[in-house]
Amino acid sequence: MNKIFAACALIALFCLFCASPQGLSPGPADIPIQSSGEGIGRLAEYNVVWNSPSKDHNGSMPIGNGDIALNAWVEESGDLLFYIAKTDSWDDNGRLVKVGRVRISLNPKPKAPLVAFRQALQLLDATMSVRYGEGDSAVNLKLWVDANLPVIRVEVESRKPTEAIASIEMWRTIPYQLPTIEVSDVMLDRSNEKTGQHALTIVEPDTILEKQPNRIGWYHYNSKSVGPEICAKIQGVQGFGRPDPLLPRTSPSA
Repeated sequence: MNKIFAACALIALFCLFCASPQGLSPGPADIPIQSSGEGIGRLAEYNVVWNSPSKDHNGSMPIGNGDIALNAWVEESGDLLFYIAKTDSWDDNGRLVKVGRVRISLNPKPKAPLVAFRQALQLLDATMSVRYGEGDSAVNLKLWVDANLPVIRVEVESRKPTEAIASIEMWRTIPYQLPTIEVSDVMLDRSNEKTGQHALTIVEPDTILEKQPNRIGWYHYNSKSVGPEICAKIQGVQGFGRPDPLLPRTSPSA
């Protein structure tokens, strides 16, 4: 029985299972593009196609729906990974940060090195399609962000019974000082020749949701806000009453 796994970010995490004894669906190169416009029909000519997996995030493909974005790649182990970004995931330091990183691993694991590997960023439907393995060991992966919902969907299709496992890989686990800051960081202070900062930039940890059977969930909660106060002081408008756009902001995922 094939297993199709759907990972939904920011709403829920769920799994769908279906059987397809006739075999795998056509690979990305075999799927015809139906279009009445010649220009749209030629989009497939510009699909980004790779013939080898990636070592890390530096070999990622970008996809999204205009609100949620992913940097996705497949490792040499066959695991699918992606960083999640969102247009309003501002943290308490006024930084637009990644919501999290998810790993989709298969059980049993595919044999390494992966053979007949093909990964395509399909421009027409904004999906990332991956195919590797031969014969009964062939696997199809498909990743996209729903156009109408804040949902990330992953489909895994194989001829053998296969389990898809989603796990969150967190890096904001304890408070820590950001080692370097960039031009867009609110703590940047060019007038301070000694440190170049107004104050230290402390990154607060994410929180794991516990007791979530058959799902994973986490969130980042802004317990403080440093940017608006500093900006108001620089602009001389400390007394202007306004709601703080960073409080109390929560960026959840599940």
